[in-house]
Amino acid sequence: MPELREGAFSRRLAAASARCGTLALLELRPTIPMMPLPIARFDDPFLPFGKAVINVTHPFVCGYVFDLAAYFALGAAGIVALERSIAYARGFEAVVAILHVPFASGAYAIACGPLALNVDAVTVTPECDDAAFLASGVHPLHVQDTETGFPGLMTDSRTYTLIRPEDYRAAVGDDFEPVLRDIVRQMAQQSA
Repeated sequence: MPELREGAFSRRLAAASARCGTLALLELRPTIPMMPLPIARFDDPFLPFGKAVINVTHPFVCGYVFDLAAYFALGAAGIVALERSIAYARGFEAVVAILHVPFASGAYAIACGPLALNVDAVTVTPECDDAAFLASGVHPLHVQDTETGFPGLMTDSRTYTLIRPEDYRAAVGDDFEPVLRDIVRQMAQQSA
């Protein structure tokens, strides 16, 4: 079974790369202080933020890496925004969704699977047993350094670049969407 799941994830990622023509993933790690001005006016801004970012960037990236800790910082509203942002991203053709935690055990595997968050992959620590995630239909991605997080992704002899919030921090004003589009387009093209 692990070979089958790894193949399925690799195929989905390859299809997403073929669709957009790049090897770029975009990390979504929303925070209230860095919220763009047009979105900061919402009471619960994380879902409008996620939808706006995905709308503008999906033509240029293979998928999205959702940072659980950032969403959880907003409490229940953040988790709802996470679930809905993942579902929104998966609504686009050939887009992968990765949840960055990283988990140290398979205890939360069912929460990542198709009956809950429905992500393609989840980050895990090197000590984590993959079996529970694979059984839930989620590909485990081992991260070596849990402090610096998700450095990128290597699969099928390809290295995928991670576009981090620090890379698109300039997109915070009223012109948030066109600035974000230009930054992500340029970075994604460099990864191709």
